Amino acid sequence: MAATAIRRVRSLIGAMIVSQYVIDASRFDIDGIGVARWQVLALAMGMLLTINGASFLASRSGDGRRIARTSVFELVGDTAMVVILTTATGTAGIGWVLFALPIIEAAARFRLAGALMHWMLLTGTALATRIWMLERSAGSSTELIGELERMLDQLSVLLLVVIPGAHLVEQLTGDILAQRRATDDAVERGRLLQHVAETSREVNRLGAEVFSTILDAVVALGFDRADVAVRVDRGEWAVLAETGPAGGTMPAPGEPGSAMRAGDLDHREVCIGADDPDAGDRDAVVASGIDLLVRMTVSDRSEAHVVLRAATATRADLRAGAIEAMRLLCGQASVALQNEQLVSELREIHDEMEHQATHDSLTGLPNRASFVDRLTTALDEATDPRRRHAVLFLDLDGFKPVNDTLGHEAGDRLLQAVAQRLGTIAQSRGLVARLGGDEFTILLDPVPSPQAAEDVARAVQQALQTPFRIGNDTVKVGTSIGIAYAEVGLSGSELLRRADAAMYAAKTRRGEVTHTT
Repeated sequence: MAATAIRRVRSLIGAMIVSQYVIDASRFDIDGIGVARWQVLALAMGMLLTINGASFLASRSGDGRRIARTSVFELVGDTAMVVILTTATGTAGIGWVLFALPIIEAAARFRLAGALMHWMLLTGTALATRIWMLERSAGSSTELIGELERMLDQLSVLLLVVIPGAHLVEQLTGDILAQRRATDDAVERGRLLQHVAETSREVNRLGAEVFSTILDAVVALGFDRADVAVRVDRGEWAVLAETGPAGGTMPAPGEPGSAMRAGDLDHREVCIGADDPDAGDRDAVVASGIDLLVRMTVSDRSEAHVVLRAATATRADLRAGAIEAMRLLCGQASVALQNEQLVSELREIHDEMEHQATHDSLTGLPNRASFVDRLTTALDEATDPRRRHAVLFLDLDGFKPVNDTLGHEAGDRLLQAVAQRLGTIAQSRGLVARLGGDEFTILLDPVPSPQAAEDVARAVQQALQTPFRIGNDTVKVGTSIGIAYAEVGLSGSELLRRADAAMYAAKTRRGEVTHTT
């Protein structure tokens, strides 16, 4: 940036020299030497162009050493040009125009102290060479003293103007550089945060692969290798996932240099480097080809202690803010683990609520709403008109006396026992549901004839005739069963109503099986 500004100043001074030549070419006269005015102009412009060209080529090369050498060449060349022209023409000529250039250049390259020292050197040299030139031209002492006084006055004015300006330039340059560094740091931090944000979005959509994604993101920050280790119920450590170059490993968990020894785990974050004061840790990481190892705790719960580690062979290769970004990734992994547990808990709660909404809380069988829904679906999916679905509607005989004499708790246990026997009978034949009270239903898979459904009903009656053991009491109940068969266009609710009506008809006949068509 300084070289570009100086080249612009040099170009501006070149334009001023040309303007001065056009306005008053007599200022380019050199006393006592047979040099034409245009030759003086050509010398000044040639030197300016040569120095500017060398500066431009050096800056394009990108070679720091070449640029530094060229900077010295520029300052020496500008100073020599000013001294030569001032010696020949005095400060009344074009030398005065050029005098500010090397001072400004010294200020830009070497700051305020450099500008002041260069002014002193330039002033002494210019005065000495001008005295030598005036003595050669055999001028009077009065003319010599007057010329020197005028030259010293002009150089003093130049000091009062350029040096404060150089001080301001130095401050401004420092502010600009500081702002540029801050901007670069902010841009780099923004890139890292964007990388972390993109990884976070990916992590939130992953399950068990979350650690592989986190490790890839850590390596992208500039680390050479990374791994995730877990210890369950304070047992042995196990490495869940790792990434890095083949053959490269970090010290094993619990070993020196691993950052996972007992004392290390008391801290959520530990860094071990090749300059670590602990000789054991230092020797271990150096032997592993590591210059810096960072360990961060993802989760420290007793049932699952999870840590994230990353290492690099050359600390200088790390991007600015890499450790801070790794800390954010570690926090994201922790949140992902918590979210996974929360989602699992929510899923369990959801499943439990859905089960409660569709199942009887006492027996665990599907309830009326669930049964009707399943029945409707089965009827819609029926394809063989020769085989029809059948619904068995059951009502227990003798249940009320049990409830009244032994209590509701015994009645509930009896209903649970009945549900278990019905489930055993119908487990390969259809769906059992409890509609409420002592009423149960069975949806049979398509049967070839009414006789097949009646056989199931007889099997149910026979199974329920076996006495039930409820606590210290033996209980006997019977059942009345109504059967209804599916028809084309018949809804599930209507089919269930017909089975219910058939059951009441059977109940009046005391335990018979009645079916409708």
